[in-house]
Amino acid sequence: MSNAVALRQEAGQRHRRRRREAEFRKRTSGVYLVHRERLTGKGRLRQFVAYMTQVLRLPQLAEEIVRDGRRHPLYRGSTCILLCILMVLLRYRSFNSFEPRLADPAMRKLFGNRPVPSCVDTLRNALMKVDIGSLEKLHQAVLKLAAENKALRGTLHGGLRFFGFDGFEPCRSRNRSCLGCLTATHEEGGAEVTDHFHRFVFVYGIGPAPQLLLGLQPQASLSIRQATFPEALKAEGELTAVKPIIERLRKVFPKMYDVGIGDALYPNGPMINFMKEGKPSYDLIAVLKKLTDEPLADALKLYASMAPTETYYDEEREEWVRLWDTDGFETLETSHFPLRVIKAQKSRNPRSALKTIDWDGPDVNTWWLTTTIPREALGGAAVFDAQRRRWDQESVNNDFTQNWSIKHSFIHHANGTTAMAYVFMIAYNLFQLFWHRRLSEKTRKSYTMIAVADEMKLDLAKLTSSTEGFFGPPSS
Repeated sequence: MSNAVALRQEAGQRHRRRRREAEFRKRTSGVYLVHRERLTGKGRLRQFVAYMTQVLRLPQLAEEIVRDGRRHPLYRGSTCILLCILMVLLRYRSFNSFEPRLADPAMRKLFGNRPVPSCVDTLRNALMKVDIGSLEKLHQAVLKLAAENKALRGTLHGGLRFFGFDGFEPCRSRNRSCLGCLTATHEEGGAEVTDHFHRFVFVYGIGPAPQLLLGLQPQASLSIRQATFPEALKAEGELTAVKPIIERLRKVFPKMYDVGIGDALYPNGPMINFMKEGKPSYDLIAVLKKLTDEPLADALKLYASMAPTETYYDEEREEWVRLWDTDGFETLETSHFPLRVIKAQKSRNPRSALKTIDWDGPDVNTWWLTTTIPREALGGAAVFDAQRRRWDQESVNNDFTQNWSIKHSFIHHANGTTAMAYVFMIAYNLFQLFWHRRLSEKTRKSYTMIAVADEMKLDLAKLTSSTEGFFGPPSS
């Protein structure tokens, strides 16, 4: 009986695979020609184009999904968005530095029979008019295809998949502002000055690579909020902005992720209830900092006279760790769920130095965490390690700042700035997938990501035919 069941399952898999292949051939007929040499490519950019075209189908998805509000445009919105993604991938620091490339013959070959604008003002105009919802759909389509190609199967950590959330502020200005700008007023040199800025909340995967950005949401300014809710008195906060991203994540990957990890802003009743009561339900891990707030105030009293529940040596970080781990805290009245509080102390010392560690000394760091995960489901060491990986993952912000020029104001416009944030997010995910899925381990050890981006930039000039581009040769 078991053999018959296995044979039926295998036959079903073959049928579904043939059906997917037939649908792909139908979708890729016409200008989306499959060229055997494009599966490998001869240069770094051609490798990237082959991966985008044959695996993630980025050009076709962009043409199917991206929409903008321009009337009778000379250049497709999908072409403009692809150009912006290419600009970010090749690490150009501004539109002005990218503009000479638009007239390059190699750029025409890269886009086949699609007309390419010769002025970056066309790209800015497209960003101001593009439908943000269509960019969200494009982002989701890339994530789904990555999951279908098993790019996310190695992102499990301790049997669970984690995601983190954090706010990010690309740039500030005192001279330029738009409808979507948040404002901050402070004193400088005895005078009151006002800064105008945009702020986004990102949700990102935590754990083994590839660590992808799962979504973003702009924090709405007071002007935008009052257009929908006239009674609004202040701009949108991070906790309000993160909820739509999590709801979208629930729809895109209903069975993929298990636990959200946040900083000290997140351990409050409404956020805990939102995570646990949604479908699917997510657990929460968050940092505790306020000594007078529950459940930390209750845990301080309990752990003052309590011995550590666990002491272990972290081989990866070469540190000794002590944990106090207790669940069943119900003193946070706004939470519908009991909480678990973990106190963690760590000291960077060799394995043989446990008896000589002064746990009250200045070299010992102490953290307080709370989570809704039961003790029997995940040990305290795994919870603490997951939170520390979230801190490690915050280096994504540093990478954006230092290597992706996100601090540069490419465009200052309510819709355009959000569209450019989506361009950065999609470009970052594409590069991460290319880096971890297409390049060999030897290449990743020998080159930095910046070096690979530079190679892609140099390889653009070496394109000899539109066969090596996004759309294949022009139709006759």
